[in-house]
Amino acid sequence: MTLAQLTYFMEVVKTKNFTEAASNLYISQSNLSYAIHALEDELDVPLFIRRPNKKIELTMYGEALYPYIADGIRRIEEGKNRIASMRSPLHGTIRLAFFHSIVFSAVPALLSYFREDNPGNEIEFQTLVFHNWIDFRQMLLDGKCDLVLSAGNLGNGCESAKIAEHHIFLIVPSSHPYAERESISLEELRDTPLVLIDANSNMDQRIREMMADEGISPKIQYEADWTAQQLAVMSGKGLALSCDVTLDGRFLRKVPIDHPLADMPLYLSWASKQKLSGAALYVRDYYLQLAQRKGTELVF
Repeated sequence: MTLAQLTYFMEVVKTKNFTEAASNLYISQSNLSYAIHALEDELDVPLFIRRPNKKIELTMYGEALYPYIADGIRRIEEGKNRIASMRSPLHGTIRLAFFHSIVFSAVPALLSYFREDNPGNEIEFQTLVFHNWIDFRQMLLDGKCDLVLSAGNLGNGCESAKIAEHHIFLIVPSSHPYAERESISLEELRDTPLVLIDANSNMDQRIREMMADEGISPKIQYEADWTAQQLAVMSGKGLALSCDVTLDGRFLRKVPIDHPLADMPLYLSWASKQKLSGAALYVRDYYLQLAQRKGTELVF
């Protein structure tokens, strides 16, 4: 029993005429008749009642077989369509790595843009979130992720493109005099102890660059992660500088820093020599085009 025989069977059932069925199938009538006879011989039953000058009808055996063949062909077509969708660039899993600092700002916005512009896509984003510094460049080179969102141009075997910006905020207790301010200058923080995380990270380097630009050398204390940083602020150890992380407004507030270097670049990076899947290529190119389209609007 071959797929061709089953397809021929269904066409004869549909047309109730061997000549018309053969024409629709682009085969000779003799080949069609031979295929149907071979199917009947294999099953050892007649499938059609053939009367001169009359429409072909199914026998009781043909009637019994018909729903199984119809369902089988439908399932085969579904399988073919599934394979086609899997080969599509809008199907697959993307491993996207980034730091926790953009979990509640840049990442949701970027994923929302993608969903809105690509309705019905079957791409699954596997997010790899890190609370402390990790070598994203090595992760890309080792094939442990497909794309990286970070504040640094990774270089050395990786390609990076700026796609957006994210802002540095001052985190203060909700009772602090600065809590209701629309912005704060660095000069106002000259004598304020600061709580930071990840010494020598891109964020730390940018903060130090801002301070140097203003001629400020504050007392700095480093904490293990964003949670520890916020707890340090609540316990009175100092004020914090951070990206737009989520806070409990009952205890902490965010105030934008008024300085041109407070807007940090957000890069999309990938390994130069690692072959990306069709889905990863599609996502990468989408965000590069989105950055061009939105320009300075993409600030988180």
